[in-house]
Amino acid sequence: MKTFAPALAACLFASCLISVARGQGEGETDGTAAADAARFAELSQADWTEAFFDSGAGDWREKWTLDGREATVENDADGMTFKAGPEAFQNAHHAVLWTKRDFAGDLRIEYEYTRLDEATKMVTILYIQATGCDQQGYGKDIADWADKRVVPTMRNYYAHMNAYHVSYAAFGNKNAAPGKDYIRARRYQCGPLGGTELEGEYKNTGLFKTGVPHQITVIKRDREIFMHVRNAEDELLCRFVNTEFPPIVEGRIGLRHMSTRAARYRNFKVSVLADASEPPAAAGAQIAAKALAAAGGKEKAFIRYRFADRLRVTKDEEVLADPKLDEKRPRVSVIDAPKLWWLKKKNDWVERGKEPAKGLAYGWTLGVLADPEASFEALPAEAADEATPEAPADTIGLRVTGAIEPAMDLYFDRDTMRLVRLEWAKQVCVFSEWKTFDGFRLPTRCVGLQRRSGQPWYVCEIVEVERLEEIPAEIRAANE
Repeated sequence: MKTFAPALAACLFASCLISVARGQGEGETDGTAAADAARFAELSQADWTEAFFDSGAGDWREKWTLDGREATVENDADGMTFKAGPEAFQNAHHAVLWTKRDFAGDLRIEYEYTRLDEATKMVTILYIQATGCDQQGYGKDIADWADKRVVPTMRNYYAHMNAYHVSYAAFGNKNAAPGKDYIRARRYQCGPLGGTELEGEYKNTGLFKTGVPHQITVIKRDREIFMHVRNAEDELLCRFVNTEFPPIVEGRIGLRHMSTRAARYRNFKVSVLADASEPPAAAGAQIAAKALAAAGGKEKAFIRYRFADRLRVTKDEEVLADPKLDEKRPRVSVIDAPKLWWLKKKNDWVERGKEPAKGLAYGWTLGVLADPEASFEALPAEAADEATPEAPADTIGLRVTGAIEPAMDLYFDRDTMRLVRLEWAKQVCVFSEWKTFDGFRLPTRCVGLQRRSGQPWYVCEIVEVERLEEIPAEIRAANE
């Protein structure tokens, strides 16, 4: 009986959503709409815990910050009235309200939205978990560069943030018809706006008429975003899926009004998922952080360094325990990760060009985990490749994207968080014999295997590693 009531409630809720007349996006069928409704009902019944609440009646400055000097925000018993500047197509008249706190993991966002303008152009946007690109002048915490958004030019957001963007009560900039609205989602990636659209778009919804309160519920679960909009007469369920871009796992929530747009917000609530199971993206970020901490800390990861190693390429099975490496004279290299690797040949330094081993070294030294462009996703235990018996069974898998192409899979010992295995491109690397260099612990022996066949390819041993503050001029000149 304990599980019957929630299940019944979910079924009734799903049935209600399925019966809605409108609500299908481009390419949707009745079957997919029903599946979306069932999935939304399931997520709605999950164990959510409230993390933020603002009725809208109190002083907005206590919980929000504002981008845009021409905007106004007022509070009264009816809620928070937020108006962008009155001059259309003027960057200074756009506006964004940001929560003062950020939120990690999966979220449910609920609020009452009442449109107050009668515009037929411009958009309203909900930003979900926005962070900066962690580049010079645009740190991960967007509050650190709020001064760059005093004039809220749109480019300052999509070009310098990672965030989900859901535009609603939205109209094209050349539109004149009141009914030609749309709902659309994007994933900002610190670059151009083009190509950031997520799957799913909903046009001519008939919702968001001026003065009509709408209850909005948004659920972000891993790579899925649902938006459910309901008024006294109608409702719409939208689903967007991030199939191409790195997931979003943390950040602030924002309310954007392009110039001339205005609305009232009431009972704005954010909840987090209370269950112990984390989505792959959130769990992946934790794995990366733990692995870096176990090795010595993110700030000590080797990015610019000189090292000496011994390498032997062979198909001989005995390569797995090759005693002859001790007799080989080590080669000397200098790396400025992830793009530059100089190898010393006699008296000259030669930059290795498009050498795939650059990517391997970036993973081997864990430099890829410290890259601000990296995104992480936890891998299921069954993802381990059985063709590689050297890898311990009790490992934690991590997929890295964004900072390296193609995706790189790293496996760490569950107890020590040492890197024991790497799968990337055409090879599998099995690591052992860890040593500490300048406060950072690395595996010094790597056995490389063909990824498809599992056959031996090479063995490599690191002899020494030296951190460099700068690349010596004579070496850098070899790349000019």
